[in-house]
Order: sequence, then structure tokens, then C-alpha cells
Amino acid sequence: MEKSKEELEYLNGILNRTHDLIVRCDQKISVVLALLGTFLALFLNSDNLKTYKCIIQKLDSCVSGYEIIYFLFFSFSVVLCLIALVVLVCALMARIKGNLKNLEFFACIKKLDTDEFKKRFKHHCDKRKFDSLIDSIYANYKIARKKYHLFNVGLGISIGGIILLISTYICGLAL
Repeated sequence: MEKSKEELEYLNGILNRTHDLIVRCDQKISVVLALLGTFLALFLNSDNLKTYKCIIQKLDSCVSGYEIIYFLFFSFSVVLCLIALVVLVCALMARIKGNLKNLEFFACIKKLDTDEFKKRFKHHCDKRKFDSLIDSIYANYKIARKKYHLFNVGLGISIGGIILLISTYICGLAL
């Protein structure tokens, strides 16, 4: 059963769209990582770290309740931001497990040398090309789904951590 050129072009279009989804998600992740890194660099400068070190050193002696609450909230917000960094990096590197034997799935291509890849491509009939495109679409769909899920989780944690970091910092300036 041979597949028509229109069907193959349609599947190639779907594959290109799913690949574009993955690229757009990677771009969004990069922007959020840059913003998160900027906020962490602003709030973890040397002056602020000296203040936090001073609070830690005074913890065994008499420290006001406000300082302890401030320190706990700040520590929690930094931990949230670090968790968000880890989740976003995992989203950036999201991969799936599978043993797909097709030409379009990059993990399979990188295992082949140039000559072997050319031989496989020359002997690739339309039926195998059709199956290969279906496998590639499915694999890219799973990658895109995983990336967007991790991106949304990381973005939510980032926003929460940044808001808490800013509000804690503003409260610390008032104290």
C-alpha cells in the first residue's frame, strides 16, 4: 500500500509544526531563565548576603521575631527560585525514551554515520517514509507536551518565588 505525495506532505507539515512548537517553548524557557537569573543576581548581591550572614550569626543570641520571619521568608523564596531553575533546565532538556527506527527522529540519526544514513535514505520507500513520519510526529508531540508541562510548572514556581523575593526584600527595607 503506497502512500500519496499529498499525504506525505501533510505529515511533513504536521512534523514541522510540532518541531516549531518545541523551538518556541525552548525560546520561552530561555527568557524565563534569564529573568530568573537576573532577579537572583539582584537580590543575592554581596551587601544582601552580608546582611543574611549577620542574621544567621545572631540566631543563637537574641534576634527579633521579625528578623527570623524575614530570614525564613527570604530563604523560602530563594529555594523556590532555585527549584524553578532546576525545573526549567529539565524542561529545556526534555527528552523521551523510545526505540523509534525512523529517519526524522534526531536521536536515531545521530547514531548513524553519513554513508549509512545515505544508504538508508536511498532505500526508503513511501510506506516506510509514512511510518517514519508518523513515529516522528508522535515523538515530537510527546517532547513538546513534556516541555510545555515543565515550562508551566517552572513558570508558576518562578513567579511565586520572584513575588515572594521582592515582597520580602521590600519588607526587609522597611524593618
